Amino acid sequence: MNTFEVQPDALHVGDDPAAAQNRPDSILQNSGPQHVSPRHILRALASDQKYVAAPHKAIAHLRPIVQAERTRAEDPSIGASAHIVPTNWSRFVDGTVIGLSHFARVCCDRRPRTMIAPVAIIAAGRLGRSELCSSDPLDLVFLTPNDKPARVQAKRITTFTRQALIDLGFVVDHIAVSSARCAQIVNATIAATYAPCELRFLWGHFALYSRFTELLDRATIRLLALDKEKQHG
Repeated sequence: MNTFEVQPDALHVGDDPAAAQNRPDSILQNSGPQHVSPRHILRALASDQKYVAAPHKAIAHLRPIVQAERTRAEDPSIGASAHIVPTNWSRFVDGTVIGLSHFARVCCDRRPRTMIAPVAIIAAGRLGRSELCSSDPLDLVFLTPNDKPARVQAKRITTFTRQALIDLGFVVDHIAVSSARCAQIVNATIAATYAPCELRFLWGHFALYSRFTELLDRATIRLLALDKEKQHG
């Protein structure tokens, strides 16, 4: 028997078969690497308490899917262009990060004070440009609010997400920064490392991201002005 089939006894009397296909177990059973993205799988698992209570089981389900996608990205016989392969892998990684972040919030923030997540996760570098290759590390920026309780919750979410990505075989380069230190970090580190076009919002608190990019734009303008002064000095 094909283990990816929905068993008849999984359907209750009066259930809509189409709705049954959207249950977490059914989505997992039909989640071959070419069927459902990690983003949708993890959103489904986040609605099932048995996976929320044992997150390692959800990660275990993702490992073969990630490995299969990585194999395709590294296989020169697929015939895709040099542009299409990084774009497809970047899109897959986007879905993985977004799905894990949502799953992390459900696992780590059981009684959220607000519907808005207390963190913004930003893709940077090659991932931010959607040019990531399977051998590249993931450059991520984690932005957290100034409010201490929210910052504690944000740290739990980002730690969970980062560790889950590592468990799935990704190399993660990340910067974690609170809003209070945004200006300092933008000036000292990020503006000198990433262009604004290399930073892309993935998940969470969009207002934190908007403020961050505003500061980054100002810092980039200042850096350009300093470069011009040096050239003409």
